[in-house]
Amino acid sequence: MIVLAAAAYLADFTSAAICKGPAPHSYQVAEQSNPAFGPAISELKKHPVATWYVDNGGDSIDALLSECSNDTPVIVVYGLPGKDCAAGFSGGGKNTNAEQYKAWVQSLATRVGNKKVIYILEPDAIGLLSNNDCAEKNGYMPNLQVARQILSTNTNAQIYADVAGWADQGKAISVLNSLGKVSGIAINTSNYKSTGDMDALCLKYSKATGGLHCIIDTSRNHNGSPQNEWCNSRSAGIGAPPTDKTDNDLVDYYLWLKVPGESDGQCYGQSADSMVGPAAGQFFADQFKLLWDNGYFVAHGSPKIGQTAHAHYSAHAFAVVKRALSFFIRAFPPAVPCAINIISDIRADDIRANIISNIRADIQTDEKADEEADVPPNHQTIRLEHFSCGGKNYSGSNQCITGCKCEFINEYYSQCRPVAASATEVAPFGRCGGIGYGGVTECTAGHICTVMNKHYSQCPLFFAVVATFATQAYAHGHLVDPKPTFVNPYGDPTVFCATLDGPTVLPGSSYNQGPDYNTEQFTTHFKASAYKTLRDFLGAYPTGGECGITSGDGPSQTLPRTVKWANGQEGFISSHQGPCELWCDDTRVFQNDNCAANMPNGYMPIDTSKCTGAKRLTMLWLALHSPQWQVYKNCINISGSAPSPTSPSPNPGPTTSPSPYTPAPSTSSSRPSPVPSSGSPTVYPSPAPSSGSPTVYPSPAPSSGSPTMYPSPAPSPVPSTTPSPTGPIAGWKQCGGAGYPASLPCVSGFQCLSLSKTYYQCVPNANGKGQLGRFAQCGGVYYTGSTTCAEGDECVVRNPWFSQCLLKAR
Repeated sequence: MIVLAAAAYLADFTSAAICKGPAPHSYQVAEQSNPAFGPAISELKKHPVATWYVDNGGDSIDALLSECSNDTPVIVVYGLPGKDCAAGFSGGGKNTNAEQYKAWVQSLATRVGNKKVIYILEPDAIGLLSNNDCAEKNGYMPNLQVARQILSTNTNAQIYADVAGWADQGKAISVLNSLGKVSGIAINTSNYKSTGDMDALCLKYSKATGGLHCIIDTSRNHNGSPQNEWCNSRSAGIGAPPTDKTDNDLVDYYLWLKVPGESDGQCYGQSADSMVGPAAGQFFADQFKLLWDNGYFVAHGSPKIGQTAHAHYSAHAFAVVKRALSFFIRAFPPAVPCAINIISDIRADDIRANIISNIRADIQTDEKADEEADVPPNHQTIRLEHFSCGGKNYSGSNQCITGCKCEFINEYYSQCRPVAASATEVAPFGRCGGIGYGGVTECTAGHICTVMNKHYSQCPLFFAVVATFATQAYAHGHLVDPKPTFVNPYGDPTVFCATLDGPTVLPGSSYNQGPDYNTEQFTTHFKASAYKTLRDFLGAYPTGGECGITSGDGPSQTLPRTVKWANGQEGFISSHQGPCELWCDDTRVFQNDNCAANMPNGYMPIDTSKCTGAKRLTMLWLALHSPQWQVYKNCINISGSAPSPTSPSPNPGPTTSPSPYTPAPSTSSSRPSPVPSSGSPTVYPSPAPSSGSPTVYPSPAPSSGSPTMYPSPAPSPVPSTTPSPTGPIAGWKQCGGAGYPASLPCVSGFQCLSLSKTYYQCVPNANGKGQLGRFAQCGGVYYTGSTTCAEGDECVVRNPWFSQCLLKAR
């Protein structure tokens, strides 16, 4: 009887009549990146994931509707003018006023017609209306009311207004009561909170709104959120599949509103439960493996990634039977002999031998947990470095490990952060800049003040800034005449500033063949799109900021008649084919469909008369040699258009190709407006922002103000124009290498260490025992020094070129 109950338990989740629609592109990326992911992805493809309708570029709504003639599609509507107004991580878009928004929503409603559909209405909007006046200033409420009214003309539509878990509940309830009739609310969108927690939250909202029902996003909540982490949680697991069988009269559906495996962002400076990942919306292989292995499907019989079903079977059977018997014994203690008889009938020796002791251990653990739950929260345990220690709804300890203090971040989150070495330094991962900030800007040794977004600069580890770029090739070039000012003068000036997933941002091709083919495909599909210029296109997907790794505040220069791009001694890299453009303010003065093929020497002649009165020259280049397109942006302030007398003459060759970007100059703004890519939304919702102030965590996709701090394995030599140091070199600064203009000692306590042939750096000395200090390098390509860290630390691989002594994980 118990075995049958266990089998029934496994079969309890069946898919509701929710349409799967086209499989997310990230599933294809997963299968291509690692064949071992194949069985897991095949299982996920059996289950529907919501489609996001956003206000930029194309969308996949028509494809979704064509595949959903019978079942019900789920569409997340995300396009409010001024959306994400507090943090600005996902702001911008084509909808800039109420009329545009109304027409945009009406377009969706017209295409859907009278079909059955589930709408998730505007993630974060009600949360921001509840605790930030920027939502009111941007007209969220009247626009939400208009959207609800338009979408509800379809009598077969179910509309669920998104309510963020961090919303002020009282104010959110007031907004819901003013919104108009909806089917219910959507909670836990793109978050990790457990279904149990969300059931309780649903009940609160339902009681206060006259009985509204709920949708819960279960895409990644199998293990809940034990660390209260919102960004690439390593303890998370894929949750229960979408279904209408919720066993809760108030919860209509469990749905996957976030695509499992898509990154929440780069996630610098988060808790110990967070993983540094790629840009938001991109497939994150490391987290996907954890999500799968820690998730619902493995817990219910599927093998972990890399295992066979046979190898996994005995462990799974053990877990199922143990869970069923544990429940039975707890409910009916006299039934222990009966349970033992059942176990004796099991033929698998490894299961039978251990099941009773494991059940008893589980019960003892649960009883101990129950006892500890009665202890006042502040006495439960000491919180480790970077763990949460406070905030609204937090019930754990606020006592941090020695060397850290519980630092208030906002009303929803406090964190154990290291204490600064002095009052004149910012502690690791502390705030060091941003709009309205007036505090200390100098970081503790081993860390550097890094711009995360316009509201927030932070002191991350010196090398962590570029962890996600460590496995990618550098050395791609930059403008040399005129030459830009770089945000980080010691960084690699040739690196790209962002990547775009080609098949997502410009559908129609996989772009996974040779550079020639990829460029031809891009040109064809670009010509058929709504974009007129490369700048328009990059403006719709503005990762990398306005000027990339260059500064928009450098000195003004005279504009040469021929602009020069170079990578060392060559021009454009031949393999990096793709379009480029030059702009003088809002006037395009140069364009070519394939700069690497047509201008290999990097010379781009321009008509300087078109730049009369212009203040800035902007170079844009898109390299298409792989499906992950590389974006390059250089900005130079200009003061005149006289030709530079030192500019070399370009080699004969084509300068402007037959172009699909014929309308020029563009009428669009020179500053891109941030917006997520269609079909691959960034992390929604934002981390809980405090009232009236920006979210103090780094953006899911940090702005280009974040300089590249770690040199490439073979960075370009520092140009001769670099100012020569005049005294001992400060810790963590460059102290030598090919082309470096000086040879000076490091300050006391540091030594000049070779990291590559072209880059030496001042790193901490080893102690008297020959052990390296915390944050010192202990391994990597070209490294020849000690690999022994001080007691309490361990050598951690950060990337192929750099391993570092860090505090041992506890």
